Amino acid sequence: MSAARDALLDLAGKLTEDEAAAVLTVARAVAGSGRHARARLREWEDRADVRAARKALAEPGSVPLATLKADLGL
Repeated sequence: MSAARDALLDLAGKLTEDEAAAVLTVARAVAGSGRHARARLREWEDRADVRAARKALAEPGSVPLATLKADLGL
């Protein structure tokens, strides 16, 4: 086996069930090719961004804009 495959298998054992499902979905899409595969990946990335934003909005409290800018390197 290659070093990359060994590393991937090692990391796979450390994933949660949800993380493993997400990785599997992306791996299947990457195995495809062409515009449709890339479009699916962009769509999934967008959906993941929306889920992350909703989760962040549900958290109590707020983050000062200066802190956010610093975290993003702006």
